[in-house]
Amino acid sequence: MVSAGFGNMSSEGLRVMVNVPLVIPEEDHIVWSLVIAGNLEQLRRLMSCGKNLVHVRNQWGQSLMHVAAKIHQPAVFNYLLSIGMDEHSQDENQKTAATTVLTRRGSEEYALTLDADDLADRLGWTPLHKAAALVRQGFQLTEDVLEHEQGDINIKDVLGRTPLHWLAENGETDAIRLLTQDRCAAVLLDAGSNANARDSHQRPPLHHFDNAELLHLIVQKGADVYMTDDEGCNIMHHVAVSDQTALAIILLDWYGHTLFITNHTGDTPLALAVQNNSLGVMEALVPVLSDFPTVIRGATNRSHRNILHLAAMYGSTGMMDLLATSCLVDLNSYITTFNCGRKLIDVDYFSANLYNGLKTDLPPDLIVLCLQEIAPLGYSFLGGSLLAPYLARFTEAISLATTRKFAGNDTEKDYVSVMARNVGLTGIMVFAKHHLAHRVRWVQTGGVGVGQWFEMGNKGAVGVRLGLHSDGNIQETVFTFVSAHLAPFEKDWERRNEDWKSICEGLVFEEAGGSSRAATAVGGDGQSEREPLLSSADRSDAAGLRGIFSPPSHLVFAGDLNYRTSDKSPAPGDADTWPQPVDTDTDPRHLSHFLPKDQLTRERSKGETLHLLTEAPIDFPPTYKYSSAAQKHALASSLTTASHKMRDGRTVETTESRPPAEEVWLWAQHRTPSWCDRVLFLEAAPPKDVFAYTALPIQPTSDHRPVVLSCSISIKPVEAQLKPPFEIRKDWKQRRAAARRYELIIGLLAYLGWTWEGEALLAGTVVGVVGGYLVLRALVGSGP
Repeated sequence: MVSAGFGNMSSEGLRVMVNVPLVIPEEDHIVWSLVIAGNLEQLRRLMSCGKNLVHVRNQWGQSLMHVAAKIHQPAVFNYLLSIGMDEHSQDENQKTAATTVLTRRGSEEYALTLDADDLADRLGWTPLHKAAALVRQGFQLTEDVLEHEQGDINIKDVLGRTPLHWLAENGETDAIRLLTQDRCAAVLLDAGSNANARDSHQRPPLHHFDNAELLHLIVQKGADVYMTDDEGCNIMHHVAVSDQTALAIILLDWYGHTLFITNHTGDTPLALAVQNNSLGVMEALVPVLSDFPTVIRGATNRSHRNILHLAAMYGSTGMMDLLATSCLVDLNSYITTFNCGRKLIDVDYFSANLYNGLKTDLPPDLIVLCLQEIAPLGYSFLGGSLLAPYLARFTEAISLATTRKFAGNDTEKDYVSVMARNVGLTGIMVFAKHHLAHRVRWVQTGGVGVGQWFEMGNKGAVGVRLGLHSDGNIQETVFTFVSAHLAPFEKDWERRNEDWKSICEGLVFEEAGGSSRAATAVGGDGQSEREPLLSSADRSDAAGLRGIFSPPSHLVFAGDLNYRTSDKSPAPGDADTWPQPVDTDTDPRHLSHFLPKDQLTRERSKGETLHLLTEAPIDFPPTYKYSSAAQKHALASSLTTASHKMRDGRTVETTESRPPAEEVWLWAQHRTPSWCDRVLFLEAAPPKDVFAYTALPIQPTSDHRPVVLSCSISIKPVEAQLKPPFEIRKDWKQRRAAARRYELIIGLLAYLGWTWEGEALLAGTVVGVVGGYLVLRALVGSGP
């Protein structure tokens, strides 16, 4: 074993933390990513703490120096050479890093001196091999050389290569020169060189060519343009790796190649172009790729990674920007709405079930939590440190859920908290993957109360709006997420319609103030503790962004909307007909008999509420109201601890959950079961794909079930200009400020009267006042 490690980068350097084996696959240690990305500064720091990393090999027996030479990172190669790495050490195919450098283009950038005779001896070269491989070093493959070496024309060296293989591996400029002046390739082919000879990797010379004229020439001489090597790669895979734009276009247009054929590891030419940062190929192929459906462009390899994951993994920021700005990859989004019941969530249970609605093995790019009744009224209205523990549990739950679901991919630290905000008891939290977070140009937030008294935030809505870099510095894509909580009770559907109107009239997005770091908690005052990913100074034209529907944006509206399945409270005996988990739709208790009674569907069809919005089909049970017995039953689920091996060698323990079978739904008898919790989206700009719209298991801390929408949202800007159903009030800001003052008063009273901390504080204050009065009285009474 070789001891090496890495921890958090700091001014004190890097701490050795983990042990790693001598042979480490490239996806299992950060050192490979640093070499591939050419991150010399961080590589120096890592190597200084783990000096034995110089001995590490990947799954193909290649050292760090082999990889640096293979992907043309001369600065990294020269650094590794300076610290004593052996440029002549062989990989499993007996190829050295020095051989790769000296026989490929750009060798003048490497700090290597050439001993041609030594290299020829090591590789078993004939004079023809030597002349073909070292044309960059001044050697010439002429007809005179060929005439003297006629018998050796198809002899293979130690690597299984013929002279034609080596000639094919020269750079484009020299290849053209050879073709037009010395005609080396033509000479070899005319002399009978085997155009389909395979080297030790089963690669023909064709796989090494990087010039269109030579490609046509060798095909004319009988080369099979569809041959694959021992890794299942054809010429298109190799062209994608070496960023040969002209060849890629010719192979697609002339020879019928495709970007989506997979090799033995499930990687396509498209995926390999992304991994190797072949920007030229990708830029040329964007118009071709845009014609293919998302399901093909977003296909994953056998490691369950799509092209955006690969770009992030291999440190190619330029490639990630290209993929994003070209709209080749949609935003994999996971939106959850949950009425928390004013209680701290059970982190283990919530995290163990959070991703139940995720139908793929890929972590979402964006996670949005729309929360209602986050905490007790006093804590929610006062906010700050009183509310922070309630929100912190959700952050912890996401970390645990991600570790559990995607263990081995080192994704538990990949989410950035972009924004958390609340208005009273209603909140919203937005988390983004790092590759997405760096593209957030600006953040805006807005909130409005619709409480029956003074428009306070016991009911209301809060929103987050993100501006994502989309096309250079000109075009942006806007995403809007709103969390809402409307009026309760079966009979008050008209009040809920009015709440929707009030939200449209009063929810106005403003610049999110605060520092430039990610938010982890939200202040209750709606101002001082809002901490966006980027400061408002980094936004472009955010000043014009206002209401929910203006300007055009992708919009998701979710929450406890409280629309019921009855216009009146339940009567005795009604529970006998309420929904139950029955198998056949002929049973009167089947969901299909209850859903048509949904008030929200009825009111939307009449044009009375949630205008311009729609939702995916519902095939999950009502989400409210579950009895206390149902919540206790949820705790009976099997919670076990499991260990997961992470990419960096660490072992992480997570909680696994197996919810009890839903043999019966235990409803509270005084409320009609209803689909209160919903996730809707803009009808004019729906998600590209809806993967799941479902309810999560019953929670032990709430009478509501969480509801999730797993979908892909296009990163193309929304162009549809929509007329809002209601105009924004001119006095919206004054009304919110007045409501906030009432919230502080009510929050203080609720804190003092309804919480043990407040009661203790109040009691202590009373005792102090009374005690002070008695002392003062005694002092006055004892005077002269």
